[in-house]
Amino acid sequence: MSPAAIGAAFCAALVSGDPSAITPLLTPDLAERATAPDIGWHSGDVAPLACMPVGATGSAEHPESVLFLTFPGGGTASDRLVLSFIDGKLFIDDVAYAGGGTLRETLAAP
Repeated sequence: MSPAAIGAAFCAALVSGDPSAITPLLTPDLAERATAPDIGWHSGDVAPLACMPVGATGSAEHPESVLFLTFPGGGTASDRLVLSFIDGKLFIDDVAYAGGGTLRETLAAP
């Protein structure tokens, strides 16, 4: 899958409220760490009303899919999916939140 396709699948899972659909998109290491039911997959405290991939950035080794999220009340955020190649296929290895911090940092916090 391309960075845009991974972003679209991730967005669809967020908006549908089905985080189990995110697991197949993750690197094995991140999937192993991300097992709690209340993981903060995105910026913001509430589920987004809409989410869409709007671009790509990063490096050749770790491309990033840039997402635009819209929340109830009109708030917005722009998170980034940090991707990694495993056996020639892209997987999500981290989520960089719009306001700073990452999913991996959140998962490592006590």
